[in-house]
Amino acid sequence: MTESLFEILGVPRRYHLTDEEMERAFHARSRLLHPDRHMKADPQTRVKNALATSQLNEAYRTLKHGTKRAEYLLKLEGIELTDERNGHKVSPAFLMEILELREELAEARGALDAVRVQSLGAGVRARRDEALASVGAGFARWEAGDQNALKSVADALVAERYFNRFLDDVEAFEDAQHDRGQV
Repeated sequence: MTESLFEILGVPRRYHLTDEEMERAFHARSRLLHPDRHMKADPQTRVKNALATSQLNEAYRTLKHGTKRAEYLLKLEGIELTDERNGHKVSPAFLMEILELREELAEARGALDAVRVQSLGAGVRARRDEALASVGAGFARWEAGDQNALKSVADALVAERYFNRFLDDVEAFEDAQHDRGQV
């Protein structure tokens, strides 16, 4: 069985990790694997350490980002957000709500209504922040032993993805407005 990214980095398997914990673990492991420490080792050991360094870098890159860490934890628990057939199902009501928001955004963009676009963006930004707070709260419940909390975490992460895509479109509109000198 392969090690989890948490094991590779040397941190507990949980969502609530501080930047300092992860950085300290990363640097400690990096020092142990540094090529200068293994210059006289046989080629097989040097290759093994190079591979371990690559895995350590991947673990750190993934786990230092809260959303990626959350998605990885869900995956370890058998919830795959990218596979609706075998993984997490998105609520049809939520999808309908996103579709309606996107239609409103398209209308506002088409009318070059910057105030309306900004208003829609502010509303979705607040909802994205609520979703991220729900991720943290859900993992706190899970870390306290509530296995059912992972469904709400998955819902919040899916919502965050949709909200981020929406906000990317808001930002693209605002950038285009700025480029045209209309801001």
